[in-house]
Amino acid sequence: MTSRTLYLLRHGAATGVAAGGDAERPLSTDGLAHVARLCRYLVDNNYGWDVVLSSSALRTRMTVAGLEAVAPTCEVRVDERLYLTTPELQLACLRELSEDVTRVLMVGHNPALRALGLVLAMPGGTHYQRLSRDLPAGGFLAFDVSVATWSGIGPKSAYLTDFVTPASLVD
Repeated sequence: MTSRTLYLLRHGAATGVAAGGDAERPLSTDGLAHVARLCRYLVDNNYGWDVVLSSSALRTRMTVAGLEAVAPTCEVRVDERLYLTTPELQLACLRELSEDVTRVLMVGHNPALRALGLVLAMPGGTHYQRLSRDLPAGGFLAFDVSVATWSGIGPKSAYLTDFVTPASLVD
């Protein structure tokens, strides 16, 4: 069976109001700083992905742009379905991935992203307990996914192996 890895990332902290409405809220200064720290952490720890699935909201697209150094040649797919979504729709997007994709980053929003993480993760462990409490803005989750193809991803099919938050990354 091919090893598959899924990363879930809640966008960085955003500003409160934007002229274009919620979808056009940019990252705040703190959000930009955290994304830069997260990028350094991911590069230093040899993370990477083949494909990024991103919500269409400005703050998620800015988060993805800030992580370009992690996987500079990856394919980025901006998908309207990942904005104001549900875990079921997120799963549907993952199930559409081709077999040759082994590592994927999904960048989105709460509450759906946290709910997706809880649906996918095998219960237990420190990371799972933390996720059951919260997924803050800028929170990053890494999963080892135990499925032969993405079409088989579903409840309790992944092991949560890393959980990084802005508070855990200190310059």
